[in-house]
Amino acid sequence: MIISVIMPVYNAAPYVGEAIRSALAQTLGDFEFIIIDDASTDGSREVLASFTDPRCRVLANATNLGAAETKNRGLAEARGEFVAFLDADDVAVPQRFARQVEWLRAHPNVGLVGSSIEHIDGAGNSLGFFDLSEPDPGALRARLCTQNRIAQSSVMLRASALGMLRFRKEFEPAEDYDLWVRLASQSELVVLGDVLVRYRIHDQSVSARKNAAMLRAIAAIQGRGAQACAPRAPFLKKAVHRLRRLLVRFGFVAAPTPKEELADTIERYRRAGICIGENCYIHGALLPDGDPIEIGDDCVLTYCTILGHDASPALFLPELRGTGLFDRVSLRRRTVIHDQCFIGAQAIVLCGVEIGPRSIVGAGAVVTQDVPPGVVVAGNPARVVGTVEEFIAKHRAAIRANPEYYPGVDRQ
Repeated sequence: MIISVIMPVYNAAPYVGEAIRSALAQTLGDFEFIIIDDASTDGSREVLASFTDPRCRVLANATNLGAAETKNRGLAEARGEFVAFLDADDVAVPQRFARQVEWLRAHPNVGLVGSSIEHIDGAGNSLGFFDLSEPDPGALRARLCTQNRIAQSSVMLRASALGMLRFRKEFEPAEDYDLWVRLASQSELVVLGDVLVRYRIHDQSVSARKNAAMLRAIAAIQGRGAQACAPRAPFLKKAVHRLRRLLVRFGFVAAPTPKEELADTIERYRRAGICIGENCYIHGALLPDGDPIEIGDDCVLTYCTILGHDASPALFLPELRGTGLFDRVSLRRRTVIHDQCFIGAQAIVLCGVEIGPRSIVGAGAVVTQDVPPGVVVAGNPARVVGTVEEFIAKHRAAIRANPEYYPGVDRQ
C-alpha cells in the first residue's frame, strides 16, 4: 500500500464519522486507515464500530494515553511508504491524498508536505480560507522558529524521512509542532497553497480546551527548537560563533551587555521585515516574521505574543467566531503599535489590531480589537479599565504612601 493514514480519536462522536467518510472518499484509495480510540467516553467507539470498510483498522487504548502516545502507536502500526494524519474533527477534501503523493513523488528530496486550510465551525460552515503556503524549505524552516505554519491534518510525510523521530508527550498539546521543528533539521518541508483540509473550530477542540497549555508548549518549543529550525549557518560562521562563546566563557572577551543584546534582537526582527521605531525595548517577545507589523518609537514589549495573519484568532479564542475578525485577517490589515506603548508579559495581540499612542496592555490581556490612545486595557478579551493618567496617578500615590516598598524610586 502507498499510504498509512493515522487518526487519533478522543471524545469526537459528533464529528468523527464525517472525518472518516472524507478519508474513505479519497480519489486515491490505496491506503490503510489506522484509527486509534484513546479511551473515549462519549460514544465515539460506537461510531467507529459502524464502519466496515476493510481499509479501516480500529485500535483501542485501554486507558487514556494522550495525543502523543496515541499517534506514536499509530506510527508503530504503519506500513505505508507515506504517512498521513487526519484529526477526528477535521475533513479532508477528496483529492488530498492524490495531490500530496503526486508532489512527494515529483520531489524526492522533500520529507513532508502540508497544505493551506479552510476553517469551518461545528456545523461545517466556512469561516474563511487561510493561506499557509511556503514552497521554500529554507524559508519554512526559518519561520518555524517563530510560528507553526503546518496544520497537522494537512500533513503527509515520507516514512523514511521520519526515521526514529516520534511525538513527545511533554510538549502536548503542541506535540505536532515539536515534531515538525525537529524534522525540519534533517529533512525538507513544504506547505502547498492548495486547500486540502477543512479545519474545524469548535468549543471542545484541543486548542480551545487547553489554551494556556498550548501557549506554554509553543513557548517551550520555540525556545528549545530555535537552533534546530533556523537556517543552517556556514561552517566558518558556526566556528567563529563557538570560538567567541569559548573566549567569553574563559574571560578573554567581554560578554555582550544587555544593551548590545537588545540591539541585536531588534536588528534581527528588522531583518525579518518588522518595522521597529527608535528607543524600543523588546525582550522575550514572539513576533511573526514577514507580516505587515509596525512598532513605533519608545515602545516596550516583554514576553508578549503578536500573532501573524496565518494564526487564526479562533484557535485561541473560539468565542470570537462571527465577530468579523476573520474578515480583518483576510484583508491582511497591518498590525500597528504606536509610539510609547507598553505591552505586558503573556499578553496576546491579534493580527490587524491597532494600539493607540501611549497605551498600556496589561499582563495576560488578549487584545482582539483596536485600543484607543492613552488608555489601559486588561482581561480576555481586553477591555478599557482606565486611562494612563489615572494609572500613573494611582501608582504615584502608592509610592508616596508606602516608600519602604519602593526603595530607590523617586516619589515625585
